Amino acid sequence: MIDIDAPSNNGGPRGTVLHALLTDFTASGSTQNGTALLTTKATGPASYFGPAPPAETPQHPHNYVFVLHEQPANFAVPAAHKQVVQSRFGIDWSKFVKDAGLKEAVGGNYLRVQSGDNTKRWIG
Repeated sequence: MIDIDAPSNNGGPRGTVLHALLTDFTASGSTQNGTALLTTKATGPASYFGPAPPAETPQHPHNYVFVLHEQPANFAVPAAHKQVVQSRFGIDWSKFVKDAGLKEAVGGNYLRVQSGDNTKRWIG
């Protein structure tokens, strides 16, 4: 999960923040709305932390992107990316995918959140 709208500390262009990099997903055997659910007990290489965009004036929504890749048997964070995975700031996902030897994404989703937007909404 990556926030692709993170503000920079120095007023520069917005960048990325890695919110989770988890491995070893498997089918749970359950479905929701006809879709198979995946689960993992992994907490790394970068554990999950939820969306929490900072207060900004004017408010700026953040797009959180979830990407699922098939995990190769020998998956490891490439040496060139270990520091950015640890710090979580500035990950270049396209370069990470290439360097890690991952194939095209097999699934993805996103959500949009802005600071102070904690209203429950039901769409139906």
